[in-house]
Amino acid sequence: MDISSVTNSSLPHSVHSDGTKVARDVRVGKVRPDPVSQHQQAERREARESMQQRRVEQSQRIEENRQLQRKQLEKLVERLDEFMSDFNKGLAFRLDEDTGRSVITVYEMNSGDIIRQIPEQEMLELAKQLSQHARGLVTEKV
Repeated sequence: MDISSVTNSSLPHSVHSDGTKVARDVRVGKVRPDPVSQHQQAERREARESMQQRRVEQSQRIEENRQLQRKQLEKLVERLDEFMSDFNKGLAFRLDEDTGRSVITVYEMNSGDIIRQIPEQEMLELAKQLSQHARGLVTEKV
């Protein structure tokens, strides 16, 4: 038997200290994963899952805070309405559709006449015109 035919086999070999070649347990096309890298991958996976869990919890807390703030705002508006009704005045809160700004209107309860609007209608129209003509020049970040 020819020794070269045994050593030229397609199996990967490792050389022992006595000079003989022994096939290693490696599947063709796949490298055996390093146990350290498996541990690191597991730690990274756990860190990603933990971060995702924290994000979910944080978004839940933010939503709860928004709901709480909305309830507090509604209570404040009710109290302001009660206070203003003592003076025969009313308050109206709305969101201007064109500009996206909050508008507060003070009006006479009996007649419905507007006493004051904050911001004034002229300012709302000016803001609307500026936003139409200055697209891309002025950006607003909140």
